[in-house]
Amino acid sequence: MKRSNPAACSIQQRAFHLDGKPVFLHSAEMHYFRVPRKYWRKHLEAMREAGCQAVSTYIPWSWHEMEENTYDFTGETHPERDLKGFVREAADCGLKVTLKPGPYALAELTDQGMPGWVTTRYPETLALGEDGRPWGPAFISYPSPVFRRIAAKWLKKVCREVLLPAQKAGHLIMVQLCNEIGMFHWLRGGGDYSESGLNAWYAYLAERYPNLQDLADLLDRPLYAYTDVAPPKDRCATRRMFVLYTLWHEFHRRLYADYVDFLMDVLTEAKINVPRFTNVGGWVYGRAHEVPLNGTFQHLTAERQPEVLFGIDHIPEFISPNNLHDAVVANQICTELQRDKLPLYSAEFQCGSREFGVQTYPGELGLFTRLCMAHGLTGLNHYMFSQGRNPKGRGSDGPTFYWYNAVNYQGVKQPMHPEVAQIGKWLKQNGPALVQSTRKATLGVPFYPPQHQSEFLTPILHKVHKLDSWGSGLSFDRNTLRDRCWFDSLLRTLNRSGQPYDLPDLHLRSAQDLAQYDQLALACDEIMDAHTQQKLLGYVRGGGTLTVFPTLPRYDLELKPCTILRDAFGYALGSHSRSNRIRLGAMKDVPVMYGPIEVSMKKAKVIAKDIDNRPVGLEAKAGKGTLRLFSFFHGYSIEEHPRLWEAMLNLKSATREVQCDNSALHTALRRNGDEGFLFVGNFHRMPHTAHLRIQDGPKAEPLDLGCIELPMLSGLILPINHPLSKKITLRFAHGELTGEQTEGRTIRFTLQGRPNTTGILELKTTTDPKEIRLDGAPVNFESKNGLIRLHYTQSGKEQSFEIIG
Repeated sequence: MKRSNPAACSIQQRAFHLDGKPVFLHSAEMHYFRVPRKYWRKHLEAMREAGCQAVSTYIPWSWHEMEENTYDFTGETHPERDLKGFVREAADCGLKVTLKPGPYALAELTDQGMPGWVTTRYPETLALGEDGRPWGPAFISYPSPVFRRIAAKWLKKVCREVLLPAQKAGHLIMVQLCNEIGMFHWLRGGGDYSESGLNAWYAYLAERYPNLQDLADLLDRPLYAYTDVAPPKDRCATRRMFVLYTLWHEFHRRLYADYVDFLMDVLTEAKINVPRFTNVGGWVYGRAHEVPLNGTFQHLTAERQPEVLFGIDHIPEFISPNNLHDAVVANQICTELQRDKLPLYSAEFQCGSREFGVQTYPGELGLFTRLCMAHGLTGLNHYMFSQGRNPKGRGSDGPTFYWYNAVNYQGVKQPMHPEVAQIGKWLKQNGPALVQSTRKATLGVPFYPPQHQSEFLTPILHKVHKLDSWGSGLSFDRNTLRDRCWFDSLLRTLNRSGQPYDLPDLHLRSAQDLAQYDQLALACDEIMDAHTQQKLLGYVRGGGTLTVFPTLPRYDLELKPCTILRDAFGYALGSHSRSNRIRLGAMKDVPVMYGPIEVSMKKAKVIAKDIDNRPVGLEAKAGKGTLRLFSFFHGYSIEEHPRLWEAMLNLKSATREVQCDNSALHTALRRNGDEGFLFVGNFHRMPHTAHLRIQDGPKAEPLDLGCIELPMLSGLILPINHPLSKKITLRFAHGELTGEQTEGRTIRFTLQGRPNTTGILELKTTTDPKEIRLDGAPVNFESKNGLIRLHYTQSGKEQSFEIIG
């Protein structure tokens, strides 16, 4: 996907390219409208010193078009409105710019960046709630034709005045498509009931069911027009209401995709051709349970607009073993939306805190940064690098915007700055190789989007949930399976055990894509469309192993009977067991959250039983493959639960490239040809030590890295098989590689490990060097079979090694 301007940002082979070279995009957020004009340069220079290549900022519509048709982009009415000057000053500091012109900025502005005159002068643009009242003065209806006309005029104006000149000059690298589309609907737990919203709803129903009688049959009631189908509001306690909510969720995803289409058309007409992105949110109170749901907002956009990037909002707030897997899941969700064909970019990567007192610490965020990079991140924007002071009356949270940043609003460096600079230095050395590296996974944990489309039934911030699972005809709560079992038990176990996995999207991925996995581990409820069931059956018959829990589907998305998988395996359920305890292999008396239920399948082998010796786990063949079915699911509350997953998925027989003898440390390996990057992270509040080995192949001797020590809440990305010259390779080191250079017959490189720990490095050479120096002092070394291993004390600062030929 190459673009015409070689000086602008381009995308090639899943990586950003700046000025024609692959880079890890290292960006920082600064809001020029929140920083006094006299301090702009200090902020921008601090970014450059931290190794950033770009600055990102919102362009609040309300800040620049104060009254309709009255604009200021040069600071004529206020010095902090000089947007053109800001772009120039960034370029003078050697920084590219990412610009986010809205229409929405959000960003804790009282008006969300939406001019007050829009909804005052044009009240028909307002979004309305279930009660027919406006959500608020700044909340608009996406499909409103009046709003789109006004928004298009704004976008064309700001593009003509600012974005297009910046693009032509080679300064502009990306443009955001509005901000966090669908966010208000999600947080409110309610849809848009405005006239524009309802007209779009009726049009959607007419397109979805051209024969009105089909819709009437589905809803079990007479219909004379599509307008007879009011959007759902009440408690969902019947099959008919469940289907209506399913359509309501699906409709809003169509609404969001239509809105993105509109924005893309406007920017294309304005001749903006740099990469465009939109955000995917979902972190709430330090957890990412809602990221998969937010990802479904963009599903149709991903199909219609394959060049759009989906930037993750990574806001963990705190770091611990309990939420490290959240980051991995969030990365995977956006990777799947992009079908692993575009750079994985975090548009808002936490750097500071929106709430005073919710302290973020440099070392912890450094650990989180390395974790995300090890799991596929190829670009990030530190949000907020710069603290800000809100223009009077414009900050929804008071005068100050963000705390604990890299620099305060006056541009003075804070304790976070050295951590960002350390990341920047490492990326300068390793970024180009990192973005071209890959991670191998033979296990897939499928993501089924309809299972996560629930924001109007079980809203995250509302105590009252509308879904009555049993009244709707379901046997168990889908959210419990999704959040407590799939997210916080299975995926947590896989991360804890160091087992690489992907989350293949069952709607976006083809049958051929699924065939690359030896095993799929599917959290399955009773609802699944026929096409996906057929795809999974084909996967098994083609030779794959499908492990399913706790059931096979019996309905399609309209709750009509659909039993393709059940019929193929002769699946039948008996009665519930009289106890929630199960037996699997050597494991006995293990309590589970749901089930077990007696189950039968044709020609199946029993692999799990209840306390009465009845089958609750079966294995059956189909074609060249295998189905393993368990009629129960469990959480993560006792030590047997992760072991139960290992038994259910046969994880002990799975090949792992990294062998670590301490499960308290998290490891992840990426490779770029022979070269690699090994992340080792300690998310606990005490130090840990582990012996590490890397298996290069089934017959090769493992690379023994020895024992590594990690202090609490710290991590490293270690170099693996890094070529220092044609004759010398750095096989591994216990410190991060931060620089290298060659002068004549002398090779210099720097490593930075954790303080007061023993470091090891190993070199592979074709001829022995004359001398090796550490920080200028000669060190003794022995060479055996072309391998040189050194032990040294790590200082926590950069340490210089010289190899003198």
